[in-house]
Amino acid sequence: MKFIDAHVHFYDINRPEGLDWPSESSPIYKTSLPQDLIAAHEPATPVACVAIETSRRFSDDLWLFELAKQTPFIAGVVANLDIMCDSFGTRLKQGLKNEKFKGIRLRPISEIPLNSELLSKHLELLPPEANIVEAGCPTARQLDEFTLLAKKLRKSKFILDHFGHPSIDGSAPSSEWVNAIKRFAEQENCYCKITALTQFAHTENAPSECYFPVLSVLENSFGSERLIYGSNWTPVNLTRGVTPNKNILLDYLADSPSKIEAIFFSNAVNIYSLKI
Repeated sequence: MKFIDAHVHFYDINRPEGLDWPSESSPIYKTSLPQDLIAAHEPATPVACVAIETSRRFSDDLWLFELAKQTPFIAGVVANLDIMCDSFGTRLKQGLKNEKFKGIRLRPISEIPLNSELLSKHLELLPPEANIVEAGCPTARQLDEFTLLAKKLRKSKFILDHFGHPSIDGSAPSSEWVNAIKRFAEQENCYCKITALTQFAHTENAPSECYFPVLSVLENSFGSERLIYGSNWTPVNLTRGVTPNKNILLDYLADSPSKIEAIFFSNAVNIYSLKI
């Protein structure tokens, strides 16, 4: 099966300036490079990946841009660029020098005023070739604010990372999460990543069927054409790792090869405008 891993994190703990994320006390504080991701996926390895920057330090964005430049396997980069800083415009111009730059991630979401005029002003600077805006929204309130931003800035593509952090225990998900997801999905410029399912499960070794109620809500809300697979490497290693998470989604989609192709490959190509 041909697939793209559309949500991965790379970092090198041996860089002289150290790391902003993850911290030295974290279980995932270990150099994470493309070859490590490929090895984790073996024997079925992705044809490409989209690298996501978590740090607001511009030096980390520049490091990731350079890594992508040297690595054909990295098809796209979503930088952080610190959206609220005064030098955002300058950082954006530098990012646009890299053809793999696809947009920005708003992180940490709890520290970003999503209704800020400065935020909207900065996001309006994103050109068509790099108009992705991503965010993880652990609460329904944050997701609703992200939805309002998407309504306001319809020229950009808004991607919800980690599908809103629902609690997964095999039962019907909370109505608060379901309704927030539906409101977000009503916007045609909004998309959703299915990443690291087991990070949100109550039981680590729960069977695939435990995840189906949440996956059903996502499919019914976005359709198969606006969902994207991503592993969330390396945080996914805090639970069951990349392969079990991928297999849960494959089990859910088992009766539909066309949906598997869309969610695991073609949607990422089309939404990110990847050159594969």
